[in-house]
Amino acid sequence: MPAIAEPPAAPSPSVNIPLPPPPPKPAAPSAPAPPAVPDSPKKQAFDAMQKFADKPETHRERPGKRLDVPEAPRKLGEEGGDKQITPPVADGDDKAVQIEPKKEGKVWKLLKEKEEAYAKLEKEHAEIKTRLVDPEKEKQYTEKLTAAEKRQQELLGELQFYNYEKYNEDFKSKYDDPYKAAWHNAVEEITQLPVTLEDGTTRAGTASDLSKLIDLPPVDRREMAERMFGKYADDVIREAKEARRLFDARNRHLDEARKTLGTKEKERIEQYQNQHKTMAAQADESWKEAETQAMSHEKYGKYFTPIEGDQEGNQRLAKGKALAQRAFSENPFDPRLTPSDRGTIVKRQNAVCNRAAAFGRLVSWNAKLEGEVAELKKQLAEYNGGEPGAGDGRASDTEPPMKASERSASDLQKLAR
Repeated sequence: MPAIAEPPAAPSPSVNIPLPPPPPKPAAPSAPAPPAVPDSPKKQAFDAMQKFADKPETHRERPGKRLDVPEAPRKLGEEGGDKQITPPVADGDDKAVQIEPKKEGKVWKLLKEKEEAYAKLEKEHAEIKTRLVDPEKEKQYTEKLTAAEKRQQELLGELQFYNYEKYNEDFKSKYDDPYKAAWHNAVEEITQLPVTLEDGTTRAGTASDLSKLIDLPPVDRREMAERMFGKYADDVIREAKEARRLFDARNRHLDEARKTLGTKEKERIEQYQNQHKTMAAQADESWKEAETQAMSHEKYGKYFTPIEGDQEGNQRLAKGKALAQRAFSENPFDPRLTPSDRGTIVKRQNAVCNRAAAFGRLVSWNAKLEGEVAELKKQLAEYNGGEPGAGDGRASDTEPPMKASERSASDLQKLAR
């Protein structure tokens, strides 16, 4: 008797599997078992959800927190039960499967942390943007930019005095560019026309032919054009006359501009000279004032003022001033200097710099030495001004005091007696 296949673990949602038949009778053979039907994807998903729902959850008791573990999961609709989700019910099965809701996992936690970090960055960005827009700094930058633009315009204006043809936009647009365009058109046309030579041969016209025609008087221009270009002479003459007209207009305006610019340049030079004279007078006055203050200084004036009777010291003072004035008046960056002359000037300026730097130290040393000398003089005066003993060093009260050597000799003589 053939074996009977066991039914599946759970009914299929789409196939009705019959119950197993009763035990067969010996007399009648049983029918063969139906073939096993493979589970559908829907049935497989339902089985997986059912296993997850039936799996017991392990609860651990944490310190300070007690988890109330129910003895059995509550049914749907039961009082106090958690919210549950009912999955789709398979076809032919009216049994609803109850599963607990998904708790928040690591993915949701990371997403929440990312959202909080993004909000923090947005806030920091807004604060940084507010700090960057500083009205005071923006005002300073605007003032610097305005000053730079103004200086640029001044420099462009000065360049027009030296190269009017290159930097004056009005001259270029009204006179220079039209003349160049007319010349270009004339050359382009004349190079397409044949020129008849004296031996009867022909060649193409050139820019040199046009230049010769432009420089000729009207009558000579007509004769040369008819001889060279024949029936095309009128076209060549028209182009040459137009180029000549624009060239003359350009030159007339350039001459007038140079005269005007010459006058403006003269005014500018005079203005610069007057400003230089004013600044030189102010500098000279300030120099004299500083010189007077230095000589009358309570502490340092004696070093800068000539002293009567000190011929050597006065000569050294005059020589030092001459050296300083020469060093201040020389410019080592003059491009006309040779390397040797430039090096000499730099060394002279370095010497003046070192002398000025050593002045404070020398004054300090001199003050110390003056103090020591004054103390020695005081001690010497006290020694020389001491009263001698009775009869020591004097022949009588009317006689002058004796020297130390004379007193020593007198004392020896007394002892010898």
